[in-house]
This record gives sequence, C-alpha cells and structure tokens, in this order.
Amino acid sequence: MRTTNLVLIEGLPGSGKSMSGQRLTLQLDRLGVPARWWHEEHPGHPLYPFSDEASLNGSLLTMGGLW
Repeated sequence: MRTTNLVLIEGLPGSGKSMSGQRLTLQLDRLGVPARWWHEEHPGHPLYPFSDEASLNGSLLTMGGLW
C-alpha cells in the first residue's frame, strides 16, 4: 500500500468533488486510516495561500474582481 499524505480532487462545479472527498474520508476512517477532509476555501487547508479574508479579497480583486 502506498503512503499518501495528500489527495487532491478536482473537477467542474457541481460534479461531486466534495461528496467524493467526504465519502473517501469516511471509508478511510472505517479502515482505521486517519484522514481529514478539507474544503478548498477552509483556512488551514494545506494549499490555502491566504492568511485572512482581506488577503483573499485582495487577490481576487487583482484577478478582476470578487466572485
């Protein structure tokens, strides 16, 4: 079995990424494998580059505006 520290799931909006991640986390938990599901916008996410809402909004503004 591979030792994996991070699994990324990507896809179109509404394609089931969050559901897949949550189900994977539950299955790993059932198998006794420690896992945590992170939504992409949660602070503390391993790939979340913003320290606070102000830095997020500043980056969005430089990309053309808030969503």
